[in-house]
Amino acid sequence: LGLRSIRHSLAVPTEFKAQLRAILRASAHGPVKTMFPLVSNLMELRQAKLMLMQPGDQVTVCESVVVFHHPQHRGQAFDLKGQQGEVLQVLSDWKGRTISPTLPVVVAFGKFRAHFRADELQAV
Repeated sequence: LGLRSIRHSLAVPTEFKAQLRAILRASAHGPVKTMFPLVSNLMELRQAKLMLMQPGDQVTVCESVVVFHHPQHRGQAFDLKGQQGEVLQVLSDWKGRTISPTLPVVVAFGKFRAHFRADELQAV
């Protein structure tokens, strides 16, 4: 199939981000849904969802994510599901080289920070 659909969108991120921003602007007038065409693997879907995340966005943890290093629950299991925080950073490069980290979205909950996949978060 070559460079079509989601692969083309990921290869030309400026074009893809402009399309996503237009969809987000339209969401001010009512609910919208986004469908990504011809996704062949989970990595492509995750990369597309990451394009929607920007530093400063408010997000809620929508999946069960258990941590043991939360400041008020040190050494105890604490589920972050339902917690609301702010996206600090979306990791995509290191020392000028493109990377695809497993947990690319850094979210702050006050002074506490944690790393997530895009599918574990939902925009507020």
